[in-house]
Amino acid sequence: MSKTSPLQDEPLFILREEFREPSTYYSILKAISQEYQTPNKIAEATGIDRQYVSKYLLILEQLGFIEKVTPLYSKKGFYRIKGHILRLWLHLIEPVITRVPDED
Repeated sequence: MSKTSPLQDEPLFILREEFREPSTYYSILKAISQEYQTPNKIAEATGIDRQYVSKYLLILEQLGFIEKVTPLYSKKGFYRIKGHILRLWLHLIEPVITRVPDED
């Protein structure tokens, strides 16, 4: 993928448009995509205080970036990335972006 490809930065562009602290929200989304799907695990993975993680999760959920899933016979739920494009980007595109050489 070229460094100038539209998919290269699209999710980051959207986060920059929506949030004052896009890196915080990005790190939470990245953690969720890496199977850290409960507030405690997200806090551990990101280093963000647990009490703030819940606030960020609520905002991400309200804006449609994530959804909370509660299994039928469980009191505890987990979070997952809601949009297919964002999920695809976090799983497949983002991991290889850093390996794309700069074009000279």
